[in-house]
Amino acid sequence: MKKFTLFLAALCCCTMMNAATYSLQVAGIQVTDANCSDILNDGKVSYDDATKTLTLNNASITVTSGTAIFIMAEMKIQLLGNNTITLNHSNVGYSGISSSGMEKLITPKAQR
Repeated sequence: MKKFTLFLAALCCCTMMNAATYSLQVAGIQVTDANCSDILNDGKVSYDDATKTLTLNNASITVTSGTAIFIMAEMKIQLLGNNTITLNHSNVGYSGISSSGMEKLITPKAQR
């Protein structure tokens, strides 16, 4: 039984290492090709890398620390139905939706 458990742990570890990681976190969960079709395991938040689209479909995202949606690449957010983001903390510097490394994508109008 011990050998089977070690084999299973090694198999899971190898599978996780081979998963493609996307430039997106939702509620602290790193989005990968393994979890992108149902990021929060509720059928309401998904990411399609082919179209670079994060879809919230009647989603309710609540976080007690950090940022609800952290984007590190250019993408579209599609909102279907009634979606809410709730921050149950008062940590300065965190927000509902935040981005990093996108300075080249967003420039003030005067600089265009």
